[in-house]
Formats: sequence, structure tokens, C-alpha cells
Amino acid sequence: MYGVRPTLTNQLLKEPNADGLMFSYPDLDKSKPIFNTFKSKYGYRMSSFGAEAYDLIKSLDQLYQSNKKNDVLFTNYKNKTYNGALSKIKFDENGQAECEFTICIIKNGTWE
Repeated sequence: MYGVRPTLTNQLLKEPNADGLMFSYPDLDKSKPIFNTFKSKYGYRMSSFGAEAYDLIKSLDQLYQSNKKNDVLFTNYKNKTYNGALSKIKFDENGQAECEFTICIIKNGTWE
């Protein structure tokens, strides 16, 4: 069986029949310290949704710290690349984000 990123849930990981399920998932940059910090605090691996939220807050903070806070938000992302927890995120001329994906598989109550 095959699914997409929203397929990955804690309930699914607890389901023994889910072993072998494959799904597409953003290629997370697990070298970022936030992943170890999150796992130490909460006891489980941070998902791509957490990585997206982290990258949003970090990128907005960078804009704020660079005194671009009064600029139109869209212009700060348009045609730019951001290296964050989701690895490299590319924004096109319309501000549409794109990141690399990988294929994961559920095994023994976890995913790799």
C-alpha cells in the first residue's frame, strides 16, 4: 500500500497492520538541532508539519531581525530559497513553495 504525507499519524504507527506502508514525505534536514530538541522534550520524532511551522517562524524572525518587517511579506519570499528543517525550500515568482520529497516506509511502529 502507498499513501501521501498526511497518511503518517501516531494512530497509524500504533497499528500493527501498517507495517510496510510506503508514503511520500518531505526530505527533512535532520541535522538541524530542532529535531533532537523536539524528540528529547516530547519523546517522539518531529513531523514535517512541525518542520514547516519551525521554518515559518524562523524565516519570519529573520525578516524581523533584518528590519524588513515593514516590507510586503510576499516580496521577502518571492524567487528566494530558504534552507531550513524542510531542507531547501524554493519559492517561485508567485511565492509558491517547493521542497524535495523522499519515500518512507512504516516498520515496527516507526518510519524510516
